[in-house]
Amino acid sequence: MLNVKAAEDPEAALRALWPRLQALAVEPARDEADHVERSAFQLVAFEAQYLVRGLGLKPNAVVPGWDEHFIALVRENSRAANARAAAATVEGRLERRRQELFAQGADLAVLPRGRSPCLPRPVPEAQLLVLQSQMATNAVGCPQCWRAS
Repeated sequence: MLNVKAAEDPEAALRALWPRLQALAVEPARDEADHVERSAFQLVAFEAQYLVRGLGLKPNAVVPGWDEHFIALVRENSRAANARAAAATVEGRLERRRQELFAQGADLAVLPRGRSPCLPRPVPEAQLLVLQSQMATNAVGCPQCWRAS
């Protein structure tokens, strides 16, 4: 990556960063390594932009379209950072597991033994056996609730 401090001319540094900025601004962050690379580039681009502004110029005057692309890069980097932070929480891990189960076609909610969405409270083991036998004859309850476990 271009070292902006070593660049003799801030305008030349901005022009040198322009092709990479164009490429990064339109693509989403793919993974953590890509996010780290994008964040490092954002810092270098910001420094080049700061040096150009120090000369009394606007980055958009040096490289037309710079502002829009830089803002798109910052927004995507922020989105990726927020997604990484959310994925690190317990809720994020649960959501990731839920998506894995959904992709496999598995049940997303498994009720404990003796619980049914049709019954408001737990059923004692002895009564559970009676209800299951009645379910076999469709005498009581909901057949989908009493699948063999």
